[in-house]
Amino acid sequence: MNDHHLLVQFAKDPVKGKVKTRLARTMGEEKALAVHTELMQAVNAKLTAYKAAYKRCKVLGAFSLDAETTASNEHLEALVLQYALNFDAIQVQQGSGLGCRMLAVLSEGLTHAQKVIIVGSDFPTIDTAYLAAAFESLDRADMVLGASEDGGYGLIGARQLNALDFSTVAWGTEQVLQQTLSACSQASLTAEVLAPRYDIDYEADYVRWKSSQM
Repeated sequence: MNDHHLLVQFAKDPVKGKVKTRLARTMGEEKALAVHTELMQAVNAKLTAYKAAYKRCKVLGAFSLDAETTASNEHLEALVLQYALNFDAIQVQQGSGLGCRMLAVLSEGLTHAQKVIIVGSDFPTIDTAYLAAAFESLDRADMVLGASEDGGYGLIGARQLNALDFSTVAWGTEQVLQQTLSACSQASLTAEVLAPRYDIDYEADYVRWKSSQM
């Protein structure tokens, strides 16, 4: 096993009408798509900054492709080029449902890295110190979760998985964090939770985030 750490950015294929649908209800599909790509770039910049500060880190882009999109390296490479994203490698997320896709990436990542952390592209409120704290948590615990204010989380990391199973997690609800912690306990995994940050789901979240950048 290599001694480096792995940061994984989860991102959705930027397809109008298929991304940031809750934002689209008030902002329209065109603006929601623009926000989606802005957030994707913002999170990527945060991960790239962490990699520059901590050399023993690689950054992977894991994309969830729209059902009508042909999965290919050429498509992913075009996305990376179009939006000026920085990754050491890119791949398509595999599995049915978010839980399965996250576990697949964590499991694969742990075959060649000591610690693996996934960050969602709607979680731009992280920074280098937050990512460093997440990796430090994995010195003490098997899992780390970066809580979000809505009861979920925008970051999840692991140093081992045992028989972790997310089938009981009701994704998209206020119980996601607590149900994930319960799943960790069932798999005899210890977990630490970082102080909550907010993610960008609604127009008010986006306005709040943009205001913080001024």
